[in-house]
Amino acid sequence: SPNATHVVLHSHSMSLTAEPGIQRGNGESGNGVTADEAALYDRQIRLWGFEAQSNMRTTRVLVYGLNGVVAEAVKNIVLAGVGHVHIVDDQEVTHRDLAAQFFLTEASLGKNRAEASRESIHELNPRVKLTTAIGGLSSLEDPALLQRFDIACISTDNLSAMKQIDQACRTHNVRLFITRCHGHWGWFITDLKGHTYKVDAKKTIPGPKQSEQKSVKLNPVDPVHTVDAVPSVETLFVARWDNKSMRRTKKLFFGLSVVLHFLDSCMGDPTEGALLEYKADFVQRMGKQPDFVSDEELSSLWKVWQCELSPVAAVVGGFVGQEILKIASHKDEPLQNVFLFSGLDTYGTVELIGEQ
Repeated sequence: SPNATHVVLHSHSMSLTAEPGIQRGNGESGNGVTADEAALYDRQIRLWGFEAQSNMRTTRVLVYGLNGVVAEAVKNIVLAGVGHVHIVDDQEVTHRDLAAQFFLTEASLGKNRAEASRESIHELNPRVKLTTAIGGLSSLEDPALLQRFDIACISTDNLSAMKQIDQACRTHNVRLFITRCHGHWGWFITDLKGHTYKVDAKKTIPGPKQSEQKSVKLNPVDPVHTVDAVPSVETLFVARWDNKSMRRTKKLFFGLSVVLHFLDSCMGDPTEGALLEYKADFVQRMGKQPDFVSDEELSSLWKVWQCELSPVAAVVGGFVGQEILKIASHKDEPLQNVFLFSGLDTYGTVELIGEQ
């Protein structure tokens, strides 16, 4: 669809030449990056430059809900060298956490997830300031806490809380990521309103072989782009499904939307039967026939709603970490505003949903 980007998942290697300006010693090598840091982060500085690394080293990231997918994202941003990561969690470690949260062991059972993971995360990169706190999701709405950070990454299926935190993030100019995994499926959504970034203007110089092609930068000064007119989380989840821009949106999004709205409106025990009854009316209100989301598809999602699979968490969390680093470095265009992944169909797709 015009608003969808399909992501090809693969691995590759690259050959990088040394970038001028990396100096050894105890002084600074330019752009606020010390010589020691230039040595430690040498490979990534060659990839995205001193300015991006300097931006990252001052970025403060607020995290809530240290499950498997968030742990993967935290690992990546800590290794990359962001300035400060503050993790808030109110859940005790259970056997379910051990399936995908690799910072935890059986010795962690019964402990707070953030506290139990802290030492292992710190060992990844002691240069990153790491703090943890025991607290609930509502604590993230506290202006005194939120305004101390540049980026927030949370994991929850509480739709009302998502909307409230999104509004608080907009008020305090904080970029927001929300992510979860359910069995073979995973997703994240973003609200990056106001984010600025640069994109290198390059051209490819043909070589005798495809592997010998070179990419060279065209302009000495990169133009600054701004993410503007971004749908809020609330707008995202009330977008009509009969809009022509959503004709090819993956069915996973519609199933997720049904479950999230159901949990948000459920007054009693959330059961599969109650979910299927709710679905018929909800889908019609969104502009489609009840069978647009089949009972079978919804039941499959519901059965694994609270389950994480390590490979799926690794893929989705890897993308979340990658996108957080884009925001932190202010380099390259970020994905927005919905990423969907299916381990069954091995696809990743990016959708812009709720655009006015």
